[in-house]
Amino acid sequence: MLKTKRRYNKKGGTKKNKKRKYYPNERIGKGNYKSVYDLISETNKDEITDDSLSMEEREAMSVNIKGKRHKNMVLITPNKKIITEKDIKDFNSEFELQQKFAKKKLAPIVLDKKITKFNYNNYLDMDKLFALTYRCDFNICNYDYSKIENKLKKLFDSVSKEGYIYTDIKKGNLCEFNLLEKRKLKSKHFVFVDFDEKFVYKYAGFDTSGMKIPKEDIVSDIMEFMFLTIELYLCGNNLNCKFCKNVENIKNKINKIIKKYEHEILPIISNEFRRTLLHLTGAKIPFMRPLSMNNYYLSNRNDPNNNEKLYDTIQNLLMSDDLPPNTPSRESSELGQLIIKPSPSTKSSELGQLIIKPSP
Repeated sequence: MLKTKRRYNKKGGTKKNKKRKYYPNERIGKGNYKSVYDLISETNKDEITDDSLSMEEREAMSVNIKGKRHKNMVLITPNKKIITEKDIKDFNSEFELQQKFAKKKLAPIVLDKKITKFNYNNYLDMDKLFALTYRCDFNICNYDYSKIENKLKKLFDSVSKEGYIYTDIKKGNLCEFNLLEKRKLKSKHFVFVDFDEKFVYKYAGFDTSGMKIPKEDIVSDIMEFMFLTIELYLCGNNLNCKFCKNVENIKNKINKIIKKYEHEILPIISNEFRRTLLHLTGAKIPFMRPLSMNNYYLSNRNDPNNNEKLYDTIQNLLMSDDLPPNTPSRESSELGQLIIKPSPSTKSSELGQLIIKPSP
């Protein structure tokens, strides 16, 4: 019997794995500082309708990718057209930090990071900065909190163990990954996305003198407390959300954390004018303390450093049978969150070492 020969291209390998050029296509996410784009092949570039980038910019940020893996990749670039040295430094630092956490399996891998030149209005060379990473779709409303409680806690524990605290800690900056090792699925776990150093930083210097609980555990508890109180508050606008169907589990966990520190030198929250764990006193704070971030997301934005106001808001949430709808006056993207639209369904075999679970 004659065997069919496999088609082979010397330059690009097999037809299935041939490298093709891809351009940034539609802007699928935007924060205050960065935008996220999905990818489109060079042969289909005439189908691009998004006008947030010129074709010259897209060409400057084009990437070569094998097979169909582009479906679960995204390109991230600063919103500013004129890039300064500080912008380059901050961008590089952010993705170096993400890659550091990726090596610990706590973040998506940074696949590429470049600065290129492009011709602006036919006379001026401009810098274009971008990074290529895996897309991370996640819809917390598909999950029952009691089923993922331990996995979330493991993420907070792991970040704290590395000596860091993550303070922009909401569902928009989380996703669930599956790891593929030798074609066998390992257990699912959660990772963080968006590593802006204003919100992810070392907590060295954090003063916990006299506390019986180890500092590493305290920082993990701070992250868990912030996440749960923020999501409990947001449940007021997500009445059809599975995560919010049984808020008693969330309330019980919040109360458990509060009671854990009730008789410690520093409480997690307090209705008195005093220092709390959320002040993170002694640590070098680049932007906002955990207290301020927590107040911000619970809409106490006029007085974000007021721990008494935060205490009252959280106690009202815990005692309320019906969570009131919240109407934040500003979008969370003002703090840098990247809101990313879901990707098309992709086969696991197309993703190599990393399988990303898309939301419906």
